[in-house]
Amino acid sequence: MLCDRRLIIRNATNKEDIIDAIRHAKTASIADRSVYLDKLSKNEFEEKPIDIESLRMSALFIIDNSYLPNPQITTSDDGLVYLRWSLKNEGVLGMLFLPSTLVRFTATLHHQDQKSQRWSVNGTLQPNDMMSTIEPFMEQLMHNT
Repeated sequence: MLCDRRLIIRNATNKEDIIDAIRHAKTASIADRSVYLDKLSKNEFEEKPIDIESLRMSALFIIDNSYLPNPQITTSDDGLVYLRWSLKNEGVLGMLFLPSTLVRFTATLHHQDQKSQRWSVNGTLQPNDMMSTIEPFMEQLMHNT
């Protein structure tokens, strides 16, 4: 079933098919938010439409990492999909899905023993390389739930 959704997303020629695959593979709330953002871009003069390749890459990430809690979903000024999670101790994990196969990411959190010490990492990598880089932040994200 997961392979079917991935194939649908990879071969989709429109945003609606990608969003439908998200709806069936993860949760309706992520798909509903994606529909809302797409409609907003069509109704607001200053909003750029969601980039289909960015949507495709974010959908594949969401499906491949379905064990993660649902992120907050927004779009950048140029229509790229941005996923954001809040971490313990005022930390944040954010991912901007570029229209290529790259993800621009940033993660920050406070050291557990010292509130004044803040850890952060950011960069632009392939999704698998990014996940290796942000592993300590992912552990914090999983402990939030």
